[in-house]
Amino acid sequence: MNILAVEAHPDDVEFLCAGTLARLAALGHAISILSVTGGEYGSTTLNPQQVRELREREARDAAAVIGAQFHLANGWDKHFIFNEPVRNRMVEIFRRIQPAIIFALSPRDYVLDHDFSSLLARDAASAASTVTLQSGELDPAPPLTYIPYLYYCEPMWQMDVFGDPVPSSTYVDITQTMEVKKRMLACHVSQVEFMRGRFGEPDMAEIVESFGKRAGKAAGCVCAEGFRQHKAPPFPAEDVLVKLVGALTTDTRTD
Repeated sequence: MNILAVEAHPDDVEFLCAGTLARLAALGHAISILSVTGGEYGSTTLNPQQVRELREREARDAAAVIGAQFHLANGWDKHFIFNEPVRNRMVEIFRRIQPAIIFALSPRDYVLDHDFSSLLARDAASAASTVTLQSGELDPAPPLTYIPYLYYCEPMWQMDVFGDPVPSSTYVDITQTMEVKKRMLACHVSQVEFMRGRFGEPDMAEIVESFGKRAGKAAGCVCAEGFRQHKAPPFPAEDVLVKLVGALTTDTRTD
């Protein structure tokens, strides 16, 4: 099965769903990671183009930890909002990968880049099957013949920002893949340094483990990652993660 995780910036996936991707990769599924932007403003010393090139290399190294492929949609940090050329590029990547499952960021997160990338992922997931929509590529891939499953990652700081979080509907136990998740995150060396310089001395590995334990408490395990499934038509409503990784579902919705 082909599985795609869509992020706004390189390293979002490592924070939010890398443990689940590692489990799926270990089961033999083909994993791809797509970043809408290159996270070009993640430095106080390098220019945006230099940051883009550096972070793409780091993202490819992180993806390689679980044998995943990395793709860049050519959006630019803080400049994409809902950008049609970027959306069309994402449609083309979706068509080439043919994902059965898509993980996207929450449409209600602590930074608007995440919200916009979530909307782009949702739109591209359905647009990829629209036969008459052209991606603009010189050698376009054929449209999808189905609509993928769509899951939103649980935002790490949702409760602190809004105070009224949308609860996850599905939890995946990542106790055994937490160390893999940390190894992937450690590949983003430039961001470890950037975060340290900007916010003091944050240990990114400790941050992801603390949030993993919070989700694990809700799921009844040591560490977990939470997701909210998008079930509205035309997206499929079956919680396929329950079958694939024995995920815990707490969702009683039928719509």
